[in-house]
Amino acid sequence: MYNTVGCLTRAMYSIVSTLFALNEIYPMGDKRAIEIVEKTKNKPINFTNKINAILSCDKKSLAENVRLLKLLFNETVELANGQYKPYYKL
Repeated sequence: MYNTVGCLTRAMYSIVSTLFALNEIYPMGDKRAIEIVEKTKNKPINFTNKINAILSCDKKSLAENVRLLKLLFNETVELANGQYKPYYKL
C-alpha cells in the first residue's frame, strides 16, 4: 500500500508538471499547483476531482485508483497533441 500510494503521488506530480509545460507556465511550488492548473486552458476535464479520487484510496480501491491514474495519463497525453514520445513500448 505504502509503495503504491507513493507511486500514485509521484505520477500525479509528473502529470501536473506536464500540464504546466503544456500551458507554458512555470510552477512556483506545490501548494497552489492544482488551483493554478484548474485556471488553464489545457487540462483534463474535472481535473481536481480526478486527482482527489486517485489519491483517496484504501486497500479495496487501490486497483481502481491505478486504473483511474492510467486514464488521466492518457487524457494528458492527448492534450500534448503528439509531443509525447514514450521511451518504452508497454
